[in-house]
Amino acid sequence: KIRLQRRSTWSARQLMQAESDLVMEQAIRKFKNDGCKKCYKYMRTCNPAYSTPAGYADFLYKNQDKLDQKEIGDYLGTEGKSEEEKKYFEELRRHHFKNNQFAGATLVQAVRIFLENGGFYLPGEGQKIGLIIESFADAYHAQNSGKFAHKDDVEVLAYQVVMLNTDLHRPLKKKTDRRMTLEELIRNLRGQCNEGRKAGKDYNRELIESIYNEVKLRPFRAMTAAEAQKILEEKLAKNNGDKKGGGGGDRMQYFTTITRKAEIELANTALIFQTYRSSKSPTIVKGLYDVCWWLVASTIDAVLKSNKTVEVVHLCIDGVRHGTRLGIRLQQETERKAFLRILAELHFVEVERAKEKEEAPNSKRRKGKTLAMRLANNEHERALWYRRLNMQVKRNQEKALTMLDQIVEETKSRVAHDKEQQVLTELQSNFGNDIILIEPTRKFIFQDKLTKISDRTNKKEEYDFFLFSDLLIYAKQKGRSYNVHQVLHLSLARIVDVIVPRMIKGVKHQYLFKVSSPQKSFLMSCKDAAQKSRWINAIVEVIEEVMRRRQAYLQTQQDQMSEGDSKNSDLESSNNLQVMSSWIATSEMDLFGKGDSKVVQGCKLCIRPFSKLYRHKKQCNYCRDNVCGECRSKRASVGGKKKGSMVCDACYGFINGLVSGTYMTGGKTVSVPILSRESE
Repeated sequence: KIRLQRRSTWSARQLMQAESDLVMEQAIRKFKNDGCKKCYKYMRTCNPAYSTPAGYADFLYKNQDKLDQKEIGDYLGTEGKSEEEKKYFEELRRHHFKNNQFAGATLVQAVRIFLENGGFYLPGEGQKIGLIIESFADAYHAQNSGKFAHKDDVEVLAYQVVMLNTDLHRPLKKKTDRRMTLEELIRNLRGQCNEGRKAGKDYNRELIESIYNEVKLRPFRAMTAAEAQKILEEKLAKNNGDKKGGGGGDRMQYFTTITRKAEIELANTALIFQTYRSSKSPTIVKGLYDVCWWLVASTIDAVLKSNKTVEVVHLCIDGVRHGTRLGIRLQQETERKAFLRILAELHFVEVERAKEKEEAPNSKRRKGKTLAMRLANNEHERALWYRRLNMQVKRNQEKALTMLDQIVEETKSRVAHDKEQQVLTELQSNFGNDIILIEPTRKFIFQDKLTKISDRTNKKEEYDFFLFSDLLIYAKQKGRSYNVHQVLHLSLARIVDVIVPRMIKGVKHQYLFKVSSPQKSFLMSCKDAAQKSRWINAIVEVIEEVMRRRQAYLQTQQDQMSEGDSKNSDLESSNNLQVMSSWIATSEMDLFGKGDSKVVQGCKLCIRPFSKLYRHKKQCNYCRDNVCGECRSKRASVGGKKKGSMVCDACYGFINGLVSGTYMTGGKTVSVPILSRESE
């Protein structure tokens, strides 16, 4: 005999749990060898927790797949001889059926859960069936108060459901045998309703019809997970090599059984209210950390290698952060280094990938060792921050924790940025590399199909619109690729909300808004109000962010010029010169060689690469930047000249006050709202 007692310390309670698991294994063996009654006697002597009917009911329910469910059904249906035994078996049934969740289920659904997943087989004796159905009625009525006026109604209907299932789905041995009809079921239940505490009423006909149809359509089939698995394996083995396959019904029954058991277990867990006490005791925290740290670390490592979703990777990095912090606080060197190695490896990979993108394709670095080989040589552990952090742990824990937080945030930023650049690379490839999308500050927001309507000719055509953190691109899909039609810089755009529906070529367009830009202006027709609201809000939010960055850029330019000569009369004109055009190239893209000489040169407005054959460089006479001929097609007055000079679309919009924001142009202050209504 093994007697378990309450232990005072955490480590002792862990040992007690191991002893309890051993008792459980011996109890299951006792059940299989000697039956349910002797197993209960054994449990009472070994573990006081299972000496009550409630405790033993939990044992039977939790271990139902390991026990003989026919034996459990016979045991639950026992009435008992003495008053004490009757009370014990009544409590046992009540607690056993409370483990099933019937809340919100119809009566037939509840009976199905009860018979198929209740953890027992219904016995063959009518008296035992009656006792079990009675306990089921108590549990269902308690969890679904208001569905039936009295629990006796549940008992009567549940008993009829069981009998109806047997009658409708039993094999007919003789030609004279027939199955119960709906009218016969109604006749059997006539005058048995106890609604309003007045016996003798009839049940609602619609209720009986729904019960009959549901039982007839889908029979009850009690099957344990082990039996379902065995049947499935036998069926698959039998049909192995058969082109027609087979076993679909058994396979579906197996997965249905497993799913239902999981749902019941989740429901039981959700309804168990437990209270937890926090503890600051280093002994308790350290004990828990010793037990679970390697499970957490190995799980995080496996997830990072198999899942590249940004949200999941960020959660894993936070897990590494918490594991490392605990290791530092508890002075657990082995555990701390295990978590820190995971972070070092991830940080090393992100840094090296960024370097590879910046380097030329034929550099010596690329011809050397691969990234996997360098990780195998533990190069990530020779990183400067990694060595400094390990040294700082021994000197000052607070500084070490601060360094850890900085590295974690940097790694998370690198992961997010790398994912955003991968998305841009894929989109650029889908666009046939006709435009240069890859840019460090650019982000893809979303894509949608909208109808574009020409502002001049009212020509309608559906395009795929792509919204970025600085651009709006619409393109026509051709197979898996897209043919880009227009690239709009949202720093130059403003939105007009069209309130009144328009008739365009005989079709009423109710959800319209206008994108107005020096590059191109057109109407966009949406399917519904939600789509229109989503697009307007997203574009306005992007323009506001672009204007904020533009203002910061202009302030920087002004400060630099003020430091050189505060009395410079050309300050205003020089500031104006940078307002629309140069800031796009300098702070947004730098596509034409002012920054990194390795960046592919291209037009700053349509972001298409220059070509000596079909896309030549042209210089804007206002901002002096290089653009393509298509983006330098307008004339504007520059330097007081009567004849207009060729300027880019960006400068044309700035000179004529067509761009959102408040700025100086031509000696006047211009204020253009981002969003306006059609009537304004």
